Amino acid sequence: MSKNFEQRLYEGNYWEKGNECLNLHDINKPPDFYEGTEKEWIDELTTYLFLYPKEWETIYQQYLSLCEPESSLQFYRNEEGYLRKLGVNEIYLKVSGHIEPLPYEKLNRIGCLLSERGEELYWSFLEYCSMDESGKDLWRERTEIYIKKMVNETDLSVLVAATLDNADFLGNELYFDLLNNYYIIL
Repeated sequence: MSKNFEQRLYEGNYWEKGNECLNLHDINKPPDFYEGTEKEWIDELTTYLFLYPKEWETIYQQYLSLCEPESSLQFYRNEEGYLRKLGVNEIYLKVSGHIEPLPYEKLNRIGCLLSERGEELYWSFLEYCSMDESGKDLWRERTEIYIKKMVNETDLSVLVAATLDNADFLGNELYFDLLNNYYIIL
């Protein structure tokens, strides 16, 4: 039977050798008991610490005293509960018409297609986060080409944006959250 992080905590004895509740080598990777993906692990762990910050602090302090070298969690949930990565500000793919505004139906179709590839985009985005500026420029170009081919549309502009604050709010821009696999059309 597959068990999640919270279920493992109910068993007690958090640091039993071979059945530790956290990976002692890298907290960002699932421990041995966990049967889900790395992304599912991060989602589950950050949700737990978002919902139970006091309990998490106790577990995390125990973890820090046991792990060598010290491993820090690279992800968190913001005040709205969305997954974020430490030190990363640009988290949205902004898709819009390059010359002409795209209609809602086309943007919605693009959003659905991006969502279907959400995990692939998530891992690609994590690679992007560790790149230098020239690597990031190349990643953006490749991502734009990938999306244009995927939706068979050449009149697209694809940018990476930090917030939704600069949206036109005319219903002709799609923002895809690369860490949470959701999109919004503004």
